[in-house]
Formats: sequence, C-alpha cells, structure tokens
Amino acid sequence: MCTLAAQPHGFFTGSALLDVETGKFRRSTDTKAYAQHLNAVFGLPEICAELVALVDMPAFKRAWLLYCELYNASEAEQATRLGESLGKLNLRQGHSRLTAFAAYCQHDTKLVQRAWQEFYHASGGLTTHAAAHQLRGSQVLTPVEEIAGMSTNAVA
Repeated sequence: MCTLAAQPHGFFTGSALLDVETGKFRRSTDTKAYAQHLNAVFGLPEICAELVALVDMPAFKRAWLLYCELYNASEAEQATRLGESLGKLNLRQGHSRLTAFAAYCQHDTKLVQRAWQEFYHASGGLTTHAAAHQLRGSQVLTPVEEIAGMSTNAVA
C-alpha cells in the first residue's frame, strides 16, 4: 500500500513493476498521469474501500481519494491537480461511485452533487430504462429477456 501511494501520480501512475520478493512496487519512472477505466469495473473500488476502512495508512487513503475525486473531474481540474488532464475517459456513470466515495469520506457536498449528476447524466452508462422483450425460438437456445441496445459496459 505504501509503494502504491508513493508512485509519481499515485493511482494515476500507468504501471509499476512488483518485486515479488518484497511485495513492493518499484517506483515508476513514467511521469505521465494515466487512468485505466476498467480498474473500477473489476473490483478496485471494493478492495480500496476495505483497505481504507481497515488499515490506518493516510498516504494510501489520500492517493485513493485523489483518484476517486479526479477520475470524473473536469479536464481543467485534472490539469491543475495532476499537471495534465487525463483526456477522454470512459464509463463516467459507472465511475460516479468513486466521486460519491470521495464525497462521503471528505464530507464534501459539492462532490455529492457532482456524483449524482454523473450518475444520472454522464455518458457511458444507461440513458433510459427501456422495456425488456422476450426472445424465443430459433433466435436463442432458451427463452431470454433482452433490452435492445443495452451493453455490459453500460450496466457495469
């Protein structure tokens, strides 16, 4: 946890090598800030929320909350805080929970409002609640309900 927090851009560091002998990440030499949109889809928020709650490590908590706060922030705010913007990121609606986590931990009502805005109106998520319809017969092996146009990424 210490070596993740100590990376040049914390969780916004593109990659770092893990020393399997020590369990520590080597400090990355990459100076560019980077965000991987799939991290939040494959369990990173759940793991980090538990680590923040169970392990008293202020540097790790700061690094995680910065990631949560800035992932969906404006490009201008990202540039101010990271030295550069992260560019066009994906799955803003799904990442609204990161904004909400930062808002909760920091007791920040502006972030609360931003999280709800991202959840209800951001791109890369569900925009409507379309009705499901049955697929039967030769279209499928067994009858299923489908919502046309819904993707796995949108609901993640």
